[in-house]
Amino acid sequence: MTEHSVENGWDASIGAQRNGLPTWHEELIFAEELNECMLAGGTGYIYWYMQAHWAFIGTGEQQHMPGNEKGKVLRRAYVMSHFSKNVTGSTRLNHTMNFKTATNAPFESSAYIKGDSLIVMAIDTTKNAVDINLTLPYPVKSCEQWLSTEEAVCQKTPVDMASSTKQLTLPVPARSLVTYIFQIDRQAMAIADQPQTAPVVETAYDLQGRRVDDSSRGFCIVRFSNGCTKKIFRP
Repeated sequence: MTEHSVENGWDASIGAQRNGLPTWHEELIFAEELNECMLAGGTGYIYWYMQAHWAFIGTGEQQHMPGNEKGKVLRRAYVMSHFSKNVTGSTRLNHTMNFKTATNAPFESSAYIKGDSLIVMAIDTTKNAVDINLTLPYPVKSCEQWLSTEEAVCQKTPVDMASSTKQLTLPVPARSLVTYIFQIDRQAMAIADQPQTAPVVETAYDLQGRRVDDSSRGFCIVRFSNGCTKKIFRP
């Protein structure tokens, strides 16, 4: 474990820290930090600060940082919640994507399974919206979207799905963090029950190994149509 500082409020034009809360782009860089930790095989992410203007709870320094209300839940906390609420307790799935993957790439994603849920996370730091084409390992019957943008965080809405499917095309808005939570359609995965037919007697033998017919009485060895052999008593 190591401490890694995600820069906030650094203005390269003046070479110093500027006043104000972190920008939304910086919050998305933090989301990428979390995502890359998961992709690297991490089992958790520890954030050292709970109350700070670059952390989860506001400190009240509004004179130089408008919006930094004391005790207010800040945007970084909502970014963290995408992972802490949905990814905790899940198993990460290997996935492929057409976009080039790299640290702090313009577009990043990850995928997980937890119980009956398939979870896909997408981070778009660019000014352009994209559509992602998903091929899922299991058919899904419903989907819930968690969307965070600069205008609003953790907006939860259902995704319209006409029928159970494994392939979808979904939009990822510009400069956004999106979590898609799919419900696996277990019924569509199930093998249909096969009709059961009672086995019939093919041949029967007495205890001396002589073949007998259906009218014989007493103990006999019966071979059924399903291949089973059984000793029975005919009164």
